Amino acid sequence: MKLTIKALLAQLSGVTEVVNLYAALEKGSIGRYRAEYVLSERSPLQDKLCRILHVYKYTHH
Repeated sequence: MKLTIKALLAQLSGVTEVVNLYAALEKGSIGRYRAEYVLSERSPLQDKLCRILHVYKYTHH
């Protein structure tokens, strides 16, 4: 794969981790929010770069 450093950084800067917060499951209950960590949608090139650079092992599971 041939990419310039500038192009590589441009591709990787588009990958972000998003935290979705959900209220307690039962209506009226007071509880902690549930957090779900997900990566933003990625292009096939971004996905390939994430796999090559082992980005997925540093994300929340």
